[in-house]
Amino acid sequence: MKKFLTISGFIAAFSAGNLFAATPIEPVTRDIFNVGNQPAGIFYGNIHDNSQDIYVVCTGNDSDWDGMQGEGEEVPSLWRINVPYPFDATVAKKEPTKILEFPFQSVKYTFRATIDTTNKNLYLLEGSNLVAYNYETLEKTFEMPVEANSMTCYVENDAKIAYVCGGNWGEPGFVKKYDLATSTLLETIATGFYTRQSLPYNSGSLAVMNEADGNIMFFDVSGETATLMSTLELGSGSTCNHMTICDDIMYVTNNGNHKIVMIDLATREITHEIAFPTMGYDGPRESSVALDRTTGKHHIMTTAFAGNLYLGYVEDLIEDSGKWEYYAEAGKTETVVRKGYNEEPTYISLINDAYYAPENKIIRYGTTAQSGVNEVRPTVVSAYPCPAVNEVTLNLYAEEGQNANVEVLSTDGRRVASINTSIFDGKIKFNAADYNMAAGSYMINVSTGDKKFSSKVIIK
Repeated sequence: MKKFLTISGFIAAFSAGNLFAATPIEPVTRDIFNVGNQPAGIFYGNIHDNSQDIYVVCTGNDSDWDGMQGEGEEVPSLWRINVPYPFDATVAKKEPTKILEFPFQSVKYTFRATIDTTNKNLYLLEGSNLVAYNYETLEKTFEMPVEANSMTCYVENDAKIAYVCGGNWGEPGFVKKYDLATSTLLETIATGFYTRQSLPYNSGSLAVMNEADGNIMFFDVSGETATLMSTLELGSGSTCNHMTICDDIMYVTNNGNHKIVMIDLATREITHEIAFPTMGYDGPRESSVALDRTTGKHHIMTTAFAGNLYLGYVEDLIEDSGKWEYYAEAGKTETVVRKGYNEEPTYISLINDAYYAPENKIIRYGTTAQSGVNEVRPTVVSAYPCPAVNEVTLNLYAEEGQNANVEVLSTDGRRVASINTSIFDGKIKFNAADYNMAAGSYMINVSTGDKKFSSKVIIK
């Protein structure tokens, strides 16, 4: 991925750092896939079923920044990695296939893909346009003009609203809210400096990350006009690089201060800051946090600029940040992705430099839970859509026809529904209106045999 070394980022990187050591470990399984130039976006083709197909967006290389493909340069491309389900460590891996070359020279730097899994669309910024490609048919399905200095985008999974971030260095940034059905600009939201990510959460709330300011802004976007609820300063020297959410906690990867900052989304306040085991320019890049059903703890994986994939349990790291472990790699690790539970395969991108090289790879890590052949364990993977209007689908890995009891609880612990049903096609479905579920958050407990698992759903 192309990078600019900004003044504030340079100072922060070399003025902050941690000197404690992490523990090197070896993964149970490990596969390496060769892909194209700068693999900066990785995603599952469908997070709601048992498919393990992985798609990789490579950002290409425009070394002279003229927007045209010159000698030795490479256009952005889309790759697919076919992986059979259930995961079988004994089956020989298939090499990735380049399935699409995008008809433009380079993807915006600080690239973040956004995926609509319902319609199988990949959204990205193509010059001064927001475009979408269906990653199964490989056809362009959408195109809409946006401001030229737009940098990243986020499209909600119902494909109705797009949030596009941008702004020039040294100037106030923005988030532009678009209606995708009509390609209409609904609102321009004024933000801080160097706005690099926006992330909707709950129902009608939006978190905005300003890299240069080192802060997170929280907006109420439920009405026609966005309202700033609060701004959270992350401290001197902060250069935020990535936001992700797990169980109502936002995890901000703070590259400048070498920290993982935990924010309670209900109060919009910092609950913990976990020191990260890097120093100097080798800061943390991107994090993935997931509930580990075997321990009940939250498992975090974070990539680092100079290589290595760091991992640990959040609850343990809060008590002792020296409990970070890592997989050693040679190169720059960027993106990390998994479906949501720790027993899923984890994929990271490994980038050698800004040009195509054999070291540009995708690495798949396995865990102990994956060491068995064709082992399927029942677990609630996701409740979707989120937020849901009426129909709620619970996705499980379980034997077909297995009986299950679904208990729906309100936030005050009141039982709203108790549903006895069978698992069909790995899923359980129910209609919220049948149980008079008002708008709000609910906890869902699922029992299958002697096992119990939990998830959360939001009804709007």
